[in-house]
Amino acid sequence: MAEDIVPLCVDLDGTLISGDLSLIASRAFVKRNPANALLLALWLLRGRAYLKARLAERVTPDWDALAYHRGVIEWLRSQRAAGRRLILVSGSPLAYVGLLAERLGFFSDFAGSEGRVNLIGRGKRRWLLEKFGVRGYDYVGNSRWDVPIFAKARRAYLVSLSPRILAMARKRAPDVVQIPPA
Repeated sequence: MAEDIVPLCVDLDGTLISGDLSLIASRAFVKRNPANALLLALWLLRGRAYLKARLAERVTPDWDALAYHRGVIEWLRSQRAAGRRLILVSGSPLAYVGLLAERLGFFSDFAGSEGRVNLIGRGKRRWLLEKFGVRGYDYVGNSRWDVPIFAKARRAYLVSLSPRILAMARKRAPDVVQIPPA
């Protein structure tokens, strides 16, 4: 069956969880010491991937406090139980992505932002195309950053109730399937 051969690649921020791990970590870092806001600004001057890596070295998210999209997670578990290969691909820091993939226990592999590579939008699409080729993967995402990825995926799944995002996704992937987050 083709579903078994084509991997299901899944976004993290806004797709598996409500929110963005880097923003959650940034808030925690500044809350710890308001002067840390200056460090964030300095790190950002070196690029988003650099900022995310520095945050991951200093802040560990409270995994239990994250707002998980339970409906999405249950659907992914059913895909895994059916023999599907699941890959977590996120713009969040690689360290966070690895920890969450391990914690959830149903991902075969993972990728995240590291070095100078901020794995979102076109950068993520390029990574997916190099790894799997055009139509060589299915993709689950939630935002405008995922729309270019949908266009090259074999099948697109949207975790969003936004009519605007749905309209954008349908322009690039007319048969996009909506998955309610809750």
